Amino acid sequence: MKKTISILLIIALVMASLVILTGCNKDTETEETGSAAQDFDYANSTAEDLLSHISDRENLTTDEFKWLISTYSNVKINDDFTLEDNITDEALKELKSSAFPPLSSYVEDLIKSDSAQVRGYVVSQMSSLFGVSGSNIELAKDLLKNEKEPYVIYKAAKALSNELKSDEAIAEFFKKISESDNALIRKAAVQGFANSWSKDVEGATDIVIKMMNDTDKEVRKAACSGAGNLGDESVIEPLVKILNNPDDYEIHGSCIEGLVDLWYDFPFFEKTSEKAYKATMDYLKKTPRTENVPYWTTVGSFKTTSTQDSFTKWKEKATYFKEDEIYNVMVDIIKDENANWLGRSSAIDVIKAHCSEEKYKSLKTIIDGLTDSKASLLQSSYKD
Repeated sequence: MKKTISILLIIALVMASLVILTGCNKDTETEETGSAAQDFDYANSTAEDLLSHISDRENLTTDEFKWLISTYSNVKINDDFTLEDNITDEALKELKSSAFPPLSSYVEDLIKSDSAQVRGYVVSQMSSLFGVSGSNIELAKDLLKNEKEPYVIYKAAKALSNELKSDEAIAEFFKKISESDNALIRKAAVQGFANSWSKDVEGATDIVIKMMNDTDKEVRKAACSGAGNLGDESVIEPLVKILNNPDDYEIHGSCIEGLVDLWYDFPFFEKTSEKAYKATMDYLKKTPRTENVPYWTTVGSFKTTSTQDSFTKWKEKATYFKEDEIYNVMVDIIKDENANWLGRSSAIDVIKAHCSEEKYKSLKTIIDGLTDSKASLLQSSYKD
């Protein structure tokens, strides 16, 4: 009996030792991977030099892939949060994505890397067509609690932009970075709030409206263009306020995009805001017109149609969408020699898309009668 107990104790001690050794080996492998990447003479190497460390290019081991990604630590981060041209990118392009190990095999190790470039890469890989998995959201949350590097924060914002509704901590992260000193990060933040996945996220609409008046033009554009995705009519008034300021003409295209999403909603055709439709028409009808107002992209903002049943059903519900009104507004723009000629050309396309064949054919006489300096351009835009 004593002999049996002794044997069992010896077996238990051996197994415990193996567990300890295995754990130590794993930590050593992780440290060695990062160390080897840093010791590699990156500056004087080529993509082929990197690939020479891989035994089978059709099936990378986890350690090989971790080493390859760790070489990003040698690459400079540009001001726009891209990486300068580098041999790691070149090497990855030579490999098929099917040869890479699954994210789950390396995410926990590399997300703890000392390199912002490596952490940023790993976070950027979390997003997929199916969203971000629950386990990866937890890893991202742990990372972002103390993350200070703007590059990683930016990459996280891009990867998690559809996850604000799924986790309160992610929504709080986006609220925090919406106050960032970096305009690119603020833009990424507002893109997270101003999308259909964030509908019903508490405070989303208020943040989007606030960011319509950001100091950076690109942030403002992102806020205005995405505002309609939330399906909340409270964005209409601040959008109209911008449209009423001719000095803000460069933002007008984004404002109309936000409004059109509320009443035309291509390609889904689910929203039917008559108030947003009226605001759009009021802007297009406004006179005197200039080269910048209406901004040329606004005129054709709803010229794309669809043969889907959803479009037919939308037209039945969108009783405010009147063919005669569309026709009269667009003809008025076409005739107005003060309006931007590209906008006038788009007006032709809108009539073709939404008005009867008879009305479209009637345009020929109108366009042939134009005599201003852009008449020939418009006449070449019209197709019988």
